[in-house]
Amino acid sequence: MNAFCITTGGKMSTGTRQRGAVLVFALLLLLVMTILGVASIGNSLLEERMSGNFYQSSSAIQSAETALRVAEDWLTNDLTQADVEDNGWFNENGKAGLYSTQMDAADAICGALSGCTFQPTNEDHWCDGADGSCNLHDGYVELGTDVLSDEGTKLPGIDADMVDKQPRFIIEYIGRSGTFLGNLAMGAQTQPDIRRYAFRITAIGWGRDPNARHVLQSHFLVPL
Repeated sequence: MNAFCITTGGKMSTGTRQRGAVLVFALLLLLVMTILGVASIGNSLLEERMSGNFYQSSSAIQSAETALRVAEDWLTNDLTQADVEDNGWFNENGKAGLYSTQMDAADAICGALSGCTFQPTNEDHWCDGADGSCNLHDGYVELGTDVLSDEGTKLPGIDADMVDKQPRFIIEYIGRSGTFLGNLAMGAQTQPDIRRYAFRITAIGWGRDPNARHVLQSHFLVPL
């Protein structure tokens, strides 16, 4: 009985070639999955940063909005006509954070200092006026302080854990609204001046991150 010997001439069998193809395919699949995983992690980190920035921006906006509302509430409920006309609260060296565009240049922001400007979006310009050359020569009002009260009543503030610092505002008196004609008829009784007082409020607020800040401004009319 003859024996047969089968040789492959040094070539790999079909089964060996198939096992090599599976290995290459598995490595390629692993590479693709790794790339997708890394991309997914990168997108997640980007979305997390975007969410954090949005939260900080929203906190700063709400902080500035709170300062505006506190200022408007103070003008409505605590300010009197005498405070504006007689007590000099908006005059030079009046109440902190209060200014006027109507009375004298020294009463306005910067107190008529040469070359002085006030950019509310520049945090450095929100200074307290202590050095005599500040952009806000009479300083500002900070929530949680009593600088606008003669009785020591403090303005409401924001929880310190929610913001880097308390929001601030300034108020400018910009005159009376409309034109007062009185009663021009001869012998007629003089009519009261019912024109409302106009103010411009500028507020700045911060988020928990000190780099997140926002500035808001409103014009407010109030009868006194």
